[in-house]
Amino acid sequence: MSDGLRIELSGLFSDRKDALLSAIAVKGQNDRIDALALLCREVLRGSSLCFIGGEMHRYDGRCYVVCDRRDVLVCLGNLLVDLGVSPTDVRRMSDMPLGVVSERSFVRVPLLSRTGFFLLAVLSWRVFLLPSR
Repeated sequence: MSDGLRIELSGLFSDRKDALLSAIAVKGQNDRIDALALLCREVLRGSSLCFIGGEMHRYDGRCYVVCDRRDVLVCLGNLLVDLGVSPTDVRRMSDMPLGVVSERSFVRVPLLSRTGFFLLAVLSWRVFLLPSR
């Protein structure tokens, strides 16, 4: 699970490499942590992470799968350290960036069909029908 998420987040961070280097270079600790948290929020906003039925999910290429909040934080923290962010800065950010994921929150709606139940997820103007687990 975390390998797919790590690959997804790595790609999103690589698109923002200059912003990451700028955030790391900020001298003041509080300002640096703020800059890193804002960048992480931007990356997570661009990811497939969302809440469905009160549980965090991510898209694995075929369907949305449940992922643990702690696993997401560990994956994000390890990735940031690998990208050159100080472990102290990562620890001080705590779970602040994950708040943006709650902006994408959906409800499970069972729809009877020939193939079983489906998950209806509405994201702004888009509608997705996905097979449930």
